[in-house]
Amino acid sequence: MGFGMWLMYLALGAPALHAYKHYRLDCGVFSVVLMVVGFSASMVFDYFHHREAYEYKKKWLFVSYLVLAGIVYFFIL
Repeated sequence: MGFGMWLMYLALGAPALHAYKHYRLDCGVFSVVLMVVGFSASMVFDYFHHREAYEYKKKWLFVSYLVLAGIVYFFIL
C-alpha cells in the first residue's frame, strides 16, 4: 500500500491531474507512514518467527529510518 501511495504521489504531479494537486503532499506523507508501518510489522514478524533474520535486520533498522526521514525531509516536505 505504501508503494501504491508513492505511485499516486508521482501521478498527482502530472499536468493532467492538476485539479487534484492539493492531495499530492498527503499521498507522499501517507506513503512514507505506510512504508514505515509495513517494515515495522515485518520486523515484529521476524522477531517471533525468524530470529536470525531479525538479528540481521535490526542492525539496519535505525539507519533505514534515518535515511527515510532524510528522504521525506528533502524530497517531500
